[in-house]
Amino acid sequence: MRYKFCQIAENSKEKRIPTPDDKATYIGLEHLDTGDLTVHRWGSDVDITGQKLVMHKGDLLFGRRNTYLRRAAIAPHDGLFSAHGMILHPKTEVVDPSFFPFFIASDYFMDAAIRISVGSLSPTVNWSTLKELEFSLPPIDKQRELARLLWGFERTRQAYKRLLSQMDDLVKSQFVEMFGEPNKESARFATVPLGELTVCFDSKRKPVKEGDRKAMQGPYPYYGATGIVDHVNDFRLDGTYLLISEDGKALEFRNYDIAFIVTGKIWVNNHAHVLQCKPELNMVFLQYYIKYMDISHWVTGIDQKKLNRENMDTIPVMLPPIELQTAYESLIIRTDKSKYLDLIDGKTSPKRRERRDVA
Repeated sequence: MRYKFCQIAENSKEKRIPTPDDKATYIGLEHLDTGDLTVHRWGSDVDITGQKLVMHKGDLLFGRRNTYLRRAAIAPHDGLFSAHGMILHPKTEVVDPSFFPFFIASDYFMDAAIRISVGSLSPTVNWSTLKELEFSLPPIDKQRELARLLWGFERTRQAYKRLLSQMDDLVKSQFVEMFGEPNKESARFATVPLGELTVCFDSKRKPVKEGDRKAMQGPYPYYGATGIVDHVNDFRLDGTYLLISEDGKALEFRNYDIAFIVTGKIWVNNHAHVLQCKPELNMVFLQYYIKYMDISHWVTGIDQKKLNRENMDTIPVMLPPIELQTAYESLIIRTDKSKYLDLIDGKTSPKRRERRDVA
């Protein structure tokens, strides 16, 4: 059956002014990870100002600002949540509470939310528009059956994620052993500005009018700063590129990949810088160098912090002999062939190979 979203969920509007005690448990949008229902971190080092949403353990937290990041998670405790989000409660007469988080996190819901987002700098979903959207839901008994399967998959996914984290720690320790830490005294090789080692394709961006979704349709994957669809400006490329996020908060909190390699015919939006490396720099080495480096000093802005092109070009990049860089790439491939399949067979990584055809 089809329902308006206001028949499926209630938007909790309970708010209050934070106290100093709220800093330890506060959850902001920066604490939500793309495509992950689990909140893995929380808390604020600075005072929280302005009214915040009151959350309770088990509430569904939805990031309505920058909706293209597809952030939805289950509150791990009582506390306060960012006013740039929504706290959604399922209406149990039409949706099963155990199925509800997967519905909100689904492409079916998120794609619809992205389409109604307004604003170019920080596309935001408004409840007044969202509540009128219509969605189809299976019967309650089918929802419960699906929820049992989905929660089983989710537990397996979280276990796999922990394993990948351990592997990432191994890969990082090997990087430090071979090269030292980026931008630290332990670095073992001289640095060169990033702009001298790469070719940037940002100038190929072509503006797309607000609401002109058909400009992005086609058979190719669509990448934003995180590999996620974002209808802002875009340009089409064909080749192998390193995408680096310009999102200042992402670069600070590292709540999604800030640098990743894409291959083939793709769409890319203007929240990602697009680079190719000159012969003396290995693209995989640069990807991990950026991942392990603190580049907050090159981020500018107050509310909307960004890594702009001019600052990015000045980032000092350690430049070991190309043979040593290539050896590190080989280590990456041996560590997890499935995770880095794109380096082996020339295809886009399975983690990023998502078709986003826009109607």
